[in-house]
Amino acid sequence: RRLEGVERGLEEGRREMVDQEKKLRMVETQKEETSKLLQKALHQSQNKVQVATNQLSVVEKDRSDGFARIEESQRRVQELELRMEEERKRAMEAMHGRIAAFHEFEKRYNEQDTLDKIICA
Repeated sequence: RRLEGVERGLEEGRREMVDQEKKLRMVETQKEETSKLLQKALHQSQNKVQVATNQLSVVEKDRSDGFARIEESQRRVQELELRMEEERKRAMEAMHGRIAAFHEFEKRYNEQDTLDKIICA
């Protein structure tokens, strides 16, 4: 009877050991699957970070190029404003010169007209 009890205990121990091994394999399988999923998620995240970094680089370059274009445009505007001011001054000088020439002409004409009247009178 003792032998039967020992054999039963041994058999139950074997069954329990087989059950534990099955559970261990299941846990290991789940662990592998979870590890694979986490690795895949990590790679996807790294790819997304790389894409975002590349996009950021493009945006920063566009921004830098935009600032350079703005600065160049501002420089051209200042240059044009300076030219316009110089041209305005030249035009004013020319106009003042013409007015002065007209006044001189008018003065001579009036002097000549006065002389003509004196001579004719």
